[in-house]
Amino acid sequence: MRLVSFLDGEVLAKVSPAPQMLLRVGQCIALTDQALQDTVHPGSMRDLTWDLANAGRVREYLHEVDGDTDRQMIGKILDGFDNAAAMLGTLPKQVIHGDMNDYNLLVAPTAFAEVGEELGVSVLDFGDMVFSSRVFNLAIALAYICQGRPTGYAAMKTAA
Repeated sequence: MRLVSFLDGEVLAKVSPAPQMLLRVGQCIALTDQALQDTVHPGSMRDLTWDLANAGRVREYLHEVDGDTDRQMIGKILDGFDNAAAMLGTLPKQVIHGDMNDYNLLVAPTAFAEVGEELGVSVLDFGDMVFSSRVFNLAIALAYICQGRPTGYAAMKTAA
């Protein structure tokens, strides 16, 4: 049995992002990181496939991707990630949520307000918490926020 409380709102995936709401999503991610920054737990020191630090592991599955063009594009992205891997070791690390996707961020109507003290954004599903680079929470959220945009420019404009 689990005891949960009701949170009013809708998952981020089902709403049209407005600039003020996206600002509040970013604030919520920062507040979550701040709340977790001093957390120490042996369960967070795990080898989690979904930890973005392990993104290079998908290279072994490239043969499963249909189409040479897609396979080559994914290979180039993984090459870039491999090239950045040395720098990843210098980034601040802590226990992070690890799955800030658009179905794990709940936005209430107050998240769209221009002003107000209530943030209106809540985080769901803490099952992928892991000790990793703090910036990964933001990177994951941005990837989902930008997903489905018609062009790279539209995605970056949404994220900006």
